[in-house]
Amino acid sequence: MASFVPVEKKIYKYLSLDGTGNGPITNINMALAVASDVAPIQYYVQPPVGEQWYMHRMIVNYKDNPGFSANEWASTNNILTNGISLGVNSGDNGEDVILDMVGTPYLNIQTNAAWGAMFYDVDLKTWASGDEFIVGRWSFFKDDETAGGLNGLVLDGSKKQRLVMTLRDDMTNMIGPFVAAVRGHVL
Repeated sequence: MASFVPVEKKIYKYLSLDGTGNGPITNINMALAVASDVAPIQYYVQPPVGEQWYMHRMIVNYKDNPGFSANEWASTNNILTNGISLGVNSGDNGEDVILDMVGTPYLNIQTNAAWGAMFYDVDLKTWASGDEFIVGRWSFFKDDETAGGLNGLVLDGSKKQRLVMTLRDDMTNMIGPFVAAVRGHVL
């Protein structure tokens, strides 16, 4: 018999500056970030104390002018200098890295094609004219199909665990938006 998750236990949250996954576009649109290697900006989701979240997947999408290339970032005609990292962190300010999901500093995401190394399902959406966008899906439950019990990504609010995307470059040259959202459920 199939098991179902009640709708009130489902999670659909954007990675945000305050970790709530809610709020105005300025809280979730990474195309507004003026980050650098010395002043990185973290977008994240974190369950409240006492809750555990089972993350099924993360969806990333970003929009820019036409002309996306695999070897560039968006349509900017260059790569990101420092790149984007993903991971599970903990601590009061998310300072302790528990799981580095891209192998930083060697494999930070610096180009459009780099998402494919992590997400597999990455697609460039184009039309006859106008802006283009990339959408990528990382299914955490497919990371370890042989694991017993839950296989995927579990965040524990009591341990201050959070899923973090760290930007280390100025993103304001993009049209945007540039957002990441997670889907899952409360355990």
